[in-house]
Amino acid sequence: YSAEKLPWSDVGDYIESCVQSVLPAGAPPIAVRLVSNCQKATSIPPPMQATFCTAPGVDLPPSILYTSKALCLFQLINGAWVMSLMLYSYEYGDDSPACNRGRVYLSYLDSVTYIQPYTCRSVVYKTVLAAYFDWVRRRGFSTVHLWSAPASNVKEFAYICWCHPQHHATLDQTALRQWYGDIVEQCQRRGIISAVTHLYASSFRAL
Repeated sequence: YSAEKLPWSDVGDYIESCVQSVLPAGAPPIAVRLVSNCQKATSIPPPMQATFCTAPGVDLPPSILYTSKALCLFQLINGAWVMSLMLYSYEYGDDSPACNRGRVYLSYLDSVTYIQPYTCRSVVYKTVLAAYFDWVRRRGFSTVHLWSAPASNVKEFAYICWCHPQHHATLDQTALRQWYGDIVEQCQRRGIISAVTHLYASSFRAL
C-alpha cells in the first residue's frame, strides 16, 4: 500500500505544495489525495420548502445538487503511510439555487496526532484548510461555511477516525473557535478571505 499511488488531483496537488512549504527540510514525505469526489443531492423536507425560499418569490426546489469531496493528508512514517487528517466538504456550484450557489460547507474534519515533526502538527493542519479555501476561491466560490462544534462525548469523538491515540486531546468550544479563528486571520492576511460573519448575523438577525 502506498498513498503516493492513489490518484492525483489538482486540488490535492495544490494543498500538498502548500503543506510542503511549511514543513522543515528533512521532514518525512507527505501526500494529499482526493479520495472521494461524488455528485449528490440534498432532499428538502416539505416544511422547509413551505417556510424558506431561495430568493424573494422563488420557492425552494425539492432537492439541491452538490459535490461531496473527501481529502486526506498522509505522511510516510517509519515506512508506512499514515493518514493524519481528513476533511469532507460540500461544494454548491452553478447548478445550485441562489441561496446555495457558490458556497462551500466544511462538513467534517478529523485528525490524529501523528504528523512529524510533532511541533508542525497545528501549522500543517491549518495550512491544509487555508490552501483548500484558496483553491475554492480560485475556482469561483464566494463563501465558505464552518461549523465550530467539538465532539461532546466519547461516541462522537470517533467522528471520521474510529480510533485515536490515548494522548490525543480534543479542543473545547472556546479553543476550537480560536483555532478556526487563526485560520481565518491567516486567510485574511493573504487575501483569501475578505469578510467574516456568523449564521445569526447573515441569516436570522433581519427576520
